Amino acid sequence: MTARDRPNETAAVPATSQADLQRIGKELVSGLFIAIKTARIHGCQNSLFFSAVDNIHHRLHEAMELFGSLELRLTADCLWLNESRLRIGFESYNCFRFLIQVLQQHQVGALRFAETVHADQIRVLVEQLSVEVDLEQAFERLAAAFEHIGDGIEAELFQESGVEDVSSSSTVDRAEKARGTYLRSLFITSRIMESIRHRKDIDLRRVKRIVQDIVDTVLDDEPTLLAMTTIRDHDHRVFQHSVNVCILSVLLGQAAGLGKKQLGDLGVAALLHDVGLTAIPKELLGRPESLTPEERDLVDAHPRLGVVEILRQRSLSLANLMSVIVSYEHHQSADSPGFDGDLPNLYSRIVRIADHYDRNTTTGVYGEPLRPPSDVLADLLTGGGHCFDPVLSRLFVQALLVR
Repeated sequence: MTARDRPNETAAVPATSQADLQRIGKELVSGLFIAIKTARIHGCQNSLFFSAVDNIHHRLHEAMELFGSLELRLTADCLWLNESRLRIGFESYNCFRFLIQVLQQHQVGALRFAETVHADQIRVLVEQLSVEVDLEQAFERLAAAFEHIGDGIEAELFQESGVEDVSSSSTVDRAEKARGTYLRSLFITSRIMESIRHRKDIDLRRVKRIVQDIVDTVLDDEPTLLAMTTIRDHDHRVFQHSVNVCILSVLLGQAAGLGKKQLGDLGVAALLHDVGLTAIPKELLGRPESLTPEERDLVDAHPRLGVVEILRQRSLSLANLMSVIVSYEHHQSADSPGFDGDLPNLYSRIVRIADHYDRNTTTGVYGEPLRPPSDVLADLLTGGGHCFDPVLSRLFVQALLVR
């Protein structure tokens, strides 16, 4: 493969080989993540470091039996292993983002591993990648180190990897960016929920940044982000539900004519609408039919519990105050008294629609059985003012249909 060649994901690669490449790729990325982190924390003479290097060496030799040689390539903020673009999952997101940043910092566009690779060569590679150096010196330092360790590993300069060439399709770039936004949102939301669960303050600036990425992607009319909300992940459905409701709320807010600043505030409130669930034991979620009356009351109290958790945060900006209101009101009918005794806030009515649609079609966050999207949309249209805002419901249906 030349420096300007783009890996072809659609090439005729057997399904079993693709599956093996995905598995090996994730193991290699995870192994490098652990080894580099270990080197930075404990140094390169620690037994934990040598164990991490040996693990990479073992995984590589297993892979060589299947593929002979491996190339890990960085293109357009994605990682490829031979012909296969590695899929970043929720659990592996942190490892992937870390390694991509390390390769970019060291100006490495590709790493090629030959059958002759041995543990000492991997050790030198990890040692070099664990050192933070000036950008101008990064690749030269790595190349100089490789001159003395044989031909088991070869590095390619980032500028020579044809990043501009592989980005020729703006549609592909936008889709990849949307997928990255969704995965970052899941990762950050998981951190938020865990921080709240352990009574720690959350980084609201980080929340606002990821919400702004979601708003920008929705305004860019990129359908990939909306498509990601249909993915079902049982193990992370609470996090996924929060992100999906944020995306769907921003989509509906756009249809309702909200400006970019308002969409940002709406998105923050939507992302935090279910933080009250962090105060509920995890084992109570997902089994509504077997809950005792007391357990059911606790689950039903999560809107009020969310108010407590948000008010516990030190910063009380407008976005925080709207999050308090939305948390309290997001399960209330459009014609029932809201937080201040009046009808529910506009943001709350928007989030209620998004919450109902996602819970019943994709995540089943409270354990409810999933239903066809057409049936749930019919709920919204026939419920009228007694359950959902009728105008917003029609806008929501129209927004989904045109996408």
